[in-house]
Formats: sequence, C-alpha cells, structure tokens
Amino acid sequence: MDDLVVINSNVEPNPFVVNFSLKNHKASVVVEALSNRNIFVSSISACHSRGEPMSYVVQALRHDDVLAHNTVRISLDALNTVEEVDTFIKEFKEIIGGLKQ
Repeated sequence: MDDLVVINSNVEPNPFVVNFSLKNHKASVVVEALSNRNIFVSSISACHSRGEPMSYVVQALRHDDVLAHNTVRISLDALNTVEEVDTFIKEFKEIIGGLKQ
C-alpha cells in the first residue's frame, strides 16, 4: 500500500487512532465509499473544523497540500477485531482499485 498512502500517525501518542493521506485520490470519495460498505472513518480529525479545507497538521508535517487535503482518520478500540481490520484493508483496496487517478 506504499504507493497508495502516506502514514501520518505515530503510534506512541495514541495507538488507537491511525491517520494517513491518500497520494492519488480524494479522501472524501474514499470515506463515502467506505461508509456505503458500513465502514465508518473520517476525513477530518476530531478537533478539525469542517470549514477548514485541509489538515494544517499534515501540511506542517509533510509540506504537501495534496496530502494535507486527503487525510483519512481511523479510530479503533479494544472491541475491534483483527477480522474487522482485515475487512477494512480488503474493502479499501477494492475501492481504491476502482477509482481513477
């Protein structure tokens, strides 16, 4: 998946939240497609305003507007299973594979 995403998260502060940027696709399209498959993730952080066009944190970290505009946040908890993570990966790859760059 290295050619699809850039991982922005560091597991030390919070191992239950993963933030990554899509290199070649709009996060909003992927988030909606996942939602249609009952997989709920976000394209903004919990403290981010919907009015802001991009993640200023990712922009400062990566110095890349495309990556800052196309972030996805996944929140997990102790009740999530390995099977759910595997399902996410399978569905994510299928969605990305069906999108034009």
